[in-house]
Amino acid sequence: MEPTRRCPHCAEEILAAAIKCKHCQSDIGPSVGKPTVPQTPKPSLADRPAFKASQIIVGVILAVWFIFRTHSSEQSGSAMPASEVTPEVKPQPPPELPKLSSTVKTNGLIVLIQNDDDFPWKDCYASINQGLLSGFDFNFGSVEAKASVSLASTQFANGSERFNPSTTKVLSVLIECTTRNGKQFSVGRFE
Repeated sequence: MEPTRRCPHCAEEILAAAIKCKHCQSDIGPSVGKPTVPQTPKPSLADRPAFKASQIIVGVILAVWFIFRTHSSEQSGSAMPASEVTPEVKPQPPPELPKLSSTVKTNGLIVLIQNDDDFPWKDCYASINQGLLSGFDFNFGSVEAKASVSLASTQFANGSERFNPSTTKVLSVLIECTTRNGKQFSVGRFE
């Protein structure tokens, strides 16, 4: 690209070697001093890829929020503030299901489960504090009729997180076992 300069009469860009302006036809004479090289303008903030990407991300977030709010409003009949939304609760066994006859005791470290039925329990599962979010679960096998099983509360887990009796109190123990009458349940609650 050849060096350029501005015409002193019309201020248009012309070649540095020009002696006559091609725009206003004025006689200019040879270039005196240093010719100017046209500079390419820097891209504006809106032309930068990072800015465009952030606009797309913000747009997607707003769209998802709007869809969620609209969907929630349609289901409930009115929009509910986030502070009033209650977490999902795992359902407790319905009252018509057969119940295990059991005694459940705990000191926080040990959970003692006694089978008070006249028949054995098989494929037993227990959950500490099952409810608002999710409980700490443990599969403990079988319990013979009128027998008991002693379980360390630290054996109960929620995914990779183990129950920690020094930071969390045992508030309830849900038991589910298979019996000769099918699946049966029992819930022990503690204060």
